[in-house]
Amino acid sequence: MRYRSQKQKNSQTGRLGPKLIRTVLLTVTAAFVALFGIVASQVFLSNRSREIENQRSQLAQTAGRIQELQHTVKNIASLIVYNDVVQKGISDRADSPGNELYAARRISNTLKEYLHIIEGTEEITIYTTQGQTLTSRYVRGDLDPDKVPWFREFLLSGKEAGFTGVHSSVPMQSGYTTDVISYVTGYYSIDGHRNKLGELIINVEYRTLENMTGIDPTMLRGYALLDDRLEPLLLNGEIRIPDEKILKNAQNGTYELGSGGLYVISDEMEDGWILVSEISGTELIRRSLNSVIPIFIIFILMLVIIAVVLRYMIRRVTDPINTLSAAAGEVGHGNFSISVDIHTDDEVEDLAEAFNRMVVDIENLMNASVEHEKKIQQMQTENLMLQINPHFIYNTMNSIVYMARMEGNTQIAEFTNAFISLLQSTLRVRSSVYTTLEEELKNVRSYLFLQSYRYGNKFTWEIDCPEEYGEARIVSVMLQPVVENAIFHGIAPKDGPGDIRIGVSKKKGTDGEQLRIEVCDDGIGMNQETLMQILSEDYVQKGGIHKIGIGNVRARIREIYADRGSLTVESIQGEGTVVTIEIPYEITHEIAQQAGKFGHSGQNMRGETTVGSSIQEKEGFR
Repeated sequence: MRYRSQKQKNSQTGRLGPKLIRTVLLTVTAAFVALFGIVASQVFLSNRSREIENQRSQLAQTAGRIQELQHTVKNIASLIVYNDVVQKGISDRADSPGNELYAARRISNTLKEYLHIIEGTEEITIYTTQGQTLTSRYVRGDLDPDKVPWFREFLLSGKEAGFTGVHSSVPMQSGYTTDVISYVTGYYSIDGHRNKLGELIINVEYRTLENMTGIDPTMLRGYALLDDRLEPLLLNGEIRIPDEKILKNAQNGTYELGSGGLYVISDEMEDGWILVSEISGTELIRRSLNSVIPIFIIFILMLVIIAVVLRYMIRRVTDPINTLSAAAGEVGHGNFSISVDIHTDDEVEDLAEAFNRMVVDIENLMNASVEHEKKIQQMQTENLMLQINPHFIYNTMNSIVYMARMEGNTQIAEFTNAFISLLQSTLRVRSSVYTTLEEELKNVRSYLFLQSYRYGNKFTWEIDCPEEYGEARIVSVMLQPVVENAIFHGIAPKDGPGDIRIGVSKKKGTDGEQLRIEVCDDGIGMNQETLMQILSEDYVQKGGIHKIGIGNVRARIREIYADRGSLTVESIQGEGTVVTIEIPYEITHEIAQQAGKFGHSGQNMRGETTVGSSIQEKEGFR
């Protein structure tokens, strides 16, 4: 079964991908929110400043037009003062009513000519010190200061020249009046004596000022044109008239209000006039926020695009990992036929390849472990197969010993005792495949003793083993098949007697100390073909007897000790054979205590050499 990183993942629910997507998106969103906050605040403040600057510009333009009107009115006043007709008509005294009427008519016509200089000039009037009223109108009554409050107020102010507040004009013959603002200045003689001849009054229609404002009231609570006493000359909207403190503390023509709004002030006009507008804080915020909305939309679109791209990129990374996770779960449930097919050209692909190798290795190791257990069980079964019901055998052999002693035949008794000793060791039911070297050598001695009776003086034998090696742990029935092979295949076919030697030593190995056991015979030896056949045989069937072969011993050593144990055979035809066994040197005190110590007479475990015939060995079993 193969897992595909894209196709198979469609049916899997990984947790890493959503977690990464949430984490990255939260991080990106936080960064975007911070960036949006910075950009939005800058745009908000910039737009706010731009709106304020726009209002200031409108106010300045309006103030400039009003100031231009003021200058024009003053210039007209100057022209009238220096007009010869007017000067002469006022300075010269008429000698008759007719001449006086004629002079007044000429002055009126002259003043009327100045009305067209400024659109909206309602009337030009000269009130002489003799109480005469000269006006641009042909029909006009005399001006009575006591009956005209605005004129009387101006005269009482002590000003030489200036503008008045808003007031009604002198009614025409039809009774029609209009609101005007008057400019009043002293009218002096130009003969060098600076004699004051009267007051010059120029009336400008109020709507002229209104038409000059041109201020967009959308963002404003209102605007006002104030005179030097902060009285409104022009008022629009619901503006709150600022006091002197506000005007004094204004910076760069603006004054911030606590409500978020502010005053925009222009005080560059003549006669102390001030033009002021009040910007609505709510409208200013709304206008500024409107400029942030497009940026907010752009940021949202960018965030959505980045989220889609990030999700796609993260899925490309996490899908193979989820595939590995799912495959690992299958392996955890015992499915070792899985392999993943991931091609990402990065470390994940390396992990996938390592995973595939690991699964194969685990499966191989498990199979090897199962086979190992099977072989161990087979070995234990084989040990059981070697055992028959020992009870009646022991009883029968003891009866033979009793009968031999009754007849006085000690050799039969000794032989039977040796055989019973061998049976007791080999037929014992064991819970382990191990025994001690001491126990194994005891069985070998019993076996050699029995075979010496069979073959007479055909061979001699010796065992060289230091006593301290007796507690070493070895595999059960490991030496007897090797000794048996030396007798049957080496000594028995030989013409004349032979010798069998067993030597035990210890050496240093790469993985620790190694126990080395050599079984040597000077028999006929064997060729390579015979040697391979012997090593490949687990069991040998001869004369109806089923025996364990050297191949079985080597297989068990290899199975139990792996590459730490070995069995090698060196043989030369006509000279003999050497079987060498090397296994790890291990001590098991519990096994040694159960097996007992070497205490049999005629058996040497002290490093001395024992060489004896069958007669000499038989004495050891009495």
